[in-house]
Amino acid sequence: MLSLSSASISGDNADNLTDIAPQYSNAVSESPAAAAGGASDASDASSEGVMHTVGTVVVGALLLLLIAVSISGNILVCIAVGTDQRLRK
Repeated sequence: MLSLSSASISGDNADNLTDIAPQYSNAVSESPAAAAGGASDASDASSEGVMHTVGTVVVGALLLLLIAVSISGNILVCIAVGTDQRLRK
């Protein structure tokens, strides 16, 4: 049986995990302008937020369209099988 407890991580492995976590969190929190050494403007941050929101809405709309097309196609197949005797054989 596989046990995932904090006691199973010991020695050098535990030190490596604690060293990685702060580096990752700093890399994620920095904006591209700050990471490149440039100054980050408030308008840049707000435009990045708006673009992220627009991208999220576009992806959501495309996924919703894909779901609707899939459900519609499955309904058409069910109707075809239900009405045509040859498809039931």
